[in-house]
Amino acid sequence: MNHNNFIQYINADHPVPGSYYLTESIDLSEFDQWKPVGNESAPFSVKLKGNYKIISGLKITGKLNNAFSGLFGYLVNSQVERLIIDRPVIEETGRSAAVGAVAGMVKNTTVKEVINHSGKTGTTGNSAHAAGIVGIASHYSTITDNLATGAVYTKGRDSFSGGIAASVLAHSSVLGNLYTGKVTGAVYSSSSGGIAGKLSGHSSAKNNLHTGAITSMSPVSSSDYGGIVGCAKGASTITSNLNSGSLQLSEVWLSTLGGIAGLVENSCSVDRNVNAGVLHIGEGGAFTGGIVGQASNNPVRQNMNNGKITYNLYSKKPVGVGGVGGIVSYGSNLTAENNLNTADIIAGHLVYFYHGTVGGNEIRQRNNLQTGRIIINENSNHTTPPKLKEVPQNKTQPNPQGLDKNLWSSDPEKPFPMLRSINANYQDLLRISNAQNSDFTFPVALKQFAIPGGVANASLLNLVVWNVLNGSRPFLSGVPRQQAIQIGIHCGQGGFACSAENLLTSSTTAPSTASPSSGTQPFTEGCPAPEGIPLAQAYDFTNHQLYVVIRPSSDSSTLTVARYRSTVLDKGFGNCGKITYPLPDIAGWHFIGDSLLMGNSTNRHIHLVANKPGQKPLLLSLSLPENRASEKEAPGNSNEKPDYIMDYLQDSRSEINRMTGNNGMLFFSGHSASNFFIGRFSEKKKKYHSLADLLSDKDSARSLSVSPDNQLLYIAGIEKTTGAAFLRQYSSSTLSRHYPFGINGEVNAITPDNFHSHEAATAVHRGWVYMATITRHGDQLSVRRFDPSNGQTDGSFVIDEALHNYSGDFDTPDTPAEIKLYPDGQHLHVVKYGQKGDIFTTTYDDTKEVYRMNKNLELSNILFSGMIIADRKMYLSYQSGESGSLQTVNIMEINLNNQEVPPGNSSDGFPAWGYGVAIAFPIIAISALAIYIKFQNREANNAVGFMEKMMGTSKGVSLPLNP
Repeated sequence: MNHNNFIQYINADHPVPGSYYLTESIDLSEFDQWKPVGNESAPFSVKLKGNYKIISGLKITGKLNNAFSGLFGYLVNSQVERLIIDRPVIEETGRSAAVGAVAGMVKNTTVKEVINHSGKTGTTGNSAHAAGIVGIASHYSTITDNLATGAVYTKGRDSFSGGIAASVLAHSSVLGNLYTGKVTGAVYSSSSGGIAGKLSGHSSAKNNLHTGAITSMSPVSSSDYGGIVGCAKGASTITSNLNSGSLQLSEVWLSTLGGIAGLVENSCSVDRNVNAGVLHIGEGGAFTGGIVGQASNNPVRQNMNNGKITYNLYSKKPVGVGGVGGIVSYGSNLTAENNLNTADIIAGHLVYFYHGTVGGNEIRQRNNLQTGRIIINENSNHTTPPKLKEVPQNKTQPNPQGLDKNLWSSDPEKPFPMLRSINANYQDLLRISNAQNSDFTFPVALKQFAIPGGVANASLLNLVVWNVLNGSRPFLSGVPRQQAIQIGIHCGQGGFACSAENLLTSSTTAPSTASPSSGTQPFTEGCPAPEGIPLAQAYDFTNHQLYVVIRPSSDSSTLTVARYRSTVLDKGFGNCGKITYPLPDIAGWHFIGDSLLMGNSTNRHIHLVANKPGQKPLLLSLSLPENRASEKEAPGNSNEKPDYIMDYLQDSRSEINRMTGNNGMLFFSGHSASNFFIGRFSEKKKKYHSLADLLSDKDSARSLSVSPDNQLLYIAGIEKTTGAAFLRQYSSSTLSRHYPFGINGEVNAITPDNFHSHEAATAVHRGWVYMATITRHGDQLSVRRFDPSNGQTDGSFVIDEALHNYSGDFDTPDTPAEIKLYPDGQHLHVVKYGQKGDIFTTTYDDTKEVYRMNKNLELSNILFSGMIIADRKMYLSYQSGESGSLQTVNIMEINLNNQEVPPGNSSDGFPAWGYGVAIAFPIIAISALAIYIKFQNREANNAVGFMEKMMGTSKGVSLPLNP
C-alpha cells in the first residue's frame, strides 16, 4: 500500500476493511484535521503491517463528546503492527473522549511494535482517557512491544492517563512496552501510570519499562499515581515490570502514590517488580509506597524498591490521612512476602505514619527486608535548612537467616542477599543507568547486596524484538538506524540502542547488545534458547521437525512455539526459531501435556487442551506458518501474525485429561462429578460432540488411543477400590461402547492377582491394542495386547516383570511412577518414568524385546508428559538455569537402539562411573539377568554388553547430565 492507496482505503468517509502492507511512508499533513477511521457506532476492522514506515502529519483537535481519536478511532478484531507515528498531535476537549496515537478504543485487537515519537496526546474534558499508544484497550486486546516518547495529559476529573494505554480492561494486557515521556494527570479523581492509568477485569501489565516522569497540576485530590499502573482492580496482575521514572507531585490530598502502582485492590497481585524511580510529595497527605501506595485483598511478593521517597518534608500542620512505606504505605487483608526495600525515606515530623516495609491492618508478612534509612525533618520552616534525624528502627541485619534459598541469592563477600526473580529487571536497570539523570543512584546503593544470580544478558523485553545496549534505552531492533535518525531519535550512548543495520531485515540472530560488564561486545551468538516452562511437544513425522509449546512464565498471557531439528532451533521458523502468540488472559489455566499437530504444509495447527476450575475446558489451536522449503524463504514467516482459535468444550464442571487424534479429528477423555466422558472435535467442521459413561467405582480415564482409521477409541483406566486395570473400546462415530469387545465393550485387562495397578497406558499398534500398567513405586510392570475385534488376550505376549533393580526414586508421595506406550514404525516402546528424572524403556518388535534402557537423567524439570518418540529417538524438553531465575528450554535426544557403547567410553546421557561399576563388579550386572520376564529371544552375551545395552546411548545440547 502506497500513500495514495492509504488515503483511498484508510479513510473515515469510506473505509475498506482488509489486510494492508505499507510500502512507503505516509504524510498526512495535507489534512488540516485527520478524521479517525472507525467510531463507536461503526467500528473498523483492519490488519495493517507498517513495515516500520513513517506516518507523519497526524493532527486531530476535536471538541465532540464521546470522541475516539487517533490514526484510528474505534477498532475491533484488528491488528496494527510495525508503524512509526512521528510527532502526532491528538487533543480532544469533549467529555468522555479517548485518545491514543494508534486508536482511541480497541477491542479484541493486537497493537505491536509501534513507535509514537515525540507525540502529544491529551484531553481536557471529564471522564476522558489519554495515552501514548491506545486510549482504551478492552475485550482481550494485547498491546505489546511498543515505544512511546511523547507527552500525555488529562485535565478533566474522573480521567485516566498512561504512557502506553489509559485503561486496560476485560482480559486485556500491556506486555513488554517502553515509555520514556511525561504523563501529566488530572487534579481530581483520576488515575495516571507510566504504562497504564487503569488495569481492571482480569487484565495484566507485564515486562514493561517506564523511564520517563509522572506529575500533575496542583493541588491533587482523590487520585492514584503509579510508576507502572495508576490503579488496578478486578483480579488483575502487575508482574515483572521496571520503573526508573520519577513521580513528583507538589501538593496531594486523599490520594495514593506508588513506585509500581498507586492503588491495588480486589484480588489483584503485584509480583517481581522493581522501582528505582524517585517519589516526591511536596505537601499534603497521601498513601505513598515504594512499590504500592495502598493495597487491599492482594498479595505483594518479591518486589524491590530502590527509589528514594521524599514525603511532605516541611510539615506545617498534622497531615491527617496518608503516610509513607518502603514497600506498601497502607494495606488491609494483605499478604506481603519476600520484598526488599533499600531506599531512604525522608519525611516531615508531622507525617501521620512511616515504616520501612509494610503497614496497615490484617497484614500477613514474611521475609520482607529493609536496609534503607527513615529520616525525619524536625524543622517546619521552609526558609531554613532541614533538621534531619534518623529514626531508630528494626532494619535488616547482615546475613539474615531463614530465607528461602530458591528465592534469594547470597554472596559470602556481600552482607545482604538479593531476590533471584528480579534478575531481568536488575540487568535492564544496569543497562539504562547511564541514560538517566543525575538523581538516579542505582546501582551504587546496591553494592552491599549480592547480585540476583541469573544470566547477565537477561531482559524483561523480548530480545528478538528489542535491541538492548549498556548505557542506552532499549529500541525496536527491526527499525533501520537511518530511519530512526531521520525522525530525530538519538541513537547511541545516553539515547536509544538503535540497530547497527541500515536495512530492514528479519534477523535470525539475537540483537547485538552488551552485558554491564562486557563493554560493547554481543552477549550471544546465534539464536538464544527460549525461556519459560515447556507445556507440550508435537512432531512433524514428514519433515522430522519437533515443536515445543512454551509458556514464558506461570502467569504469562502469551505462548511461544519453538521448532527444532533434532536438538537445534530451526532458524527457518518464525523469528530465530520461535513464534510468540499473544493470547487473552490464560492465568489459572492448566495445560495437559498432550498435543496434536494436524493439517498440511499450508494450513497446520498445534492443538492444546487446558483446564481451569469453574470454567469449560479450553481447546486452543495455534496456527503455524506455511512450511517453507528452505531457510532462504524464512524471513517472510516473521511478518505473519501468529493466529489462534479458542473453543470451549463440555461444561464448567468437567475436566479433560487426555487428547489424541489424527486425520483432522480430535478425541478427548475426561471426567465430571460422577461420570467420565469421551468427546470428538472435527477440525474441519469446528463441531464438538461428547458422551458420558458411568464410572461407578472406577477412576477417571488414564490413557486414550485411537485406531489408525479413526474408527475405534480405547480408554485405559484403574478401578479405585481393587487396583484392577480395565480397557474399554468405543465407536468413534457414536462415542458409545463397542459391545463386541470383551463384555459390554470392556475387558478386565490386568487383575489384582498380578498386582495393584497405579497407572495405565494404551496404544494401537500393528493390528493389536496394547495396554501397560505400573505400580505406584514402579517396581511391577505388566503389558498385554488384545484382539480389537473381540477383546481376547494374545497369550503369546504376556509381560509381568519385577523391576526392583529399575525402580528408581518413586518412594515419595509427589513422585509416583508413570507409564506410556509409544508406537514407532515396527517398534513399540514401553516407557516408565518419574518426575525426578528416572526413566526405564523397553522396546518390542512384535513379541521380541530388542532394546532396554534404564538411567537417571539427573534433571527434575523434564516434560515427560509431552515425550515424543520417532525413528527410535526419544525427545524430551527440559528447563535449565539457576533456580529462581528465568530458565531456558532445551531439547534432549536419547537413542533407543541396540548400538553398543565401547568399554571405557561414556555417552552424554550416562555417567562414566556407571561403566566402571559394570566392569569392576560384573556380579551386579549379571544379577540383573535374574529378572522375571515373559518374552522371547533376549540377547545378552556378557555382563558389560548387557549393562551397556540397558543404558543405551544419548546425546543432547548443553545437557548437564553429570554435573
